Amino acid sequence: MWKEVLDTTRTLLRLAEDLRQNREEIREIRRELHDLALAVQRVSLEVAQVREAGEKDREVLVLQLENQILRARTLAVSAG
Repeated sequence: MWKEVLDTTRTLLRLAEDLRQNREEIREIRRELHDLALAVQRVSLEVAQVREAGEKDREVLVLQLENQILRARTLAVSAG
């Protein structure tokens, strides 16, 4: 009987320690998940900024091209 009590006590102590470790691991995983979510949010913002900058660059290039075409037409008309 005492052996069963001792075995049960040991099992309970081991389970209590496992539970403590699991709770600590869960806290750490939650911290890592939070950090990862922040990183994903930053990357998402950077991607949006790069996309917007690319769109603006393309708009500038189109305007420059239109400007060159207009200049060429003006030169052609004045030369002709």
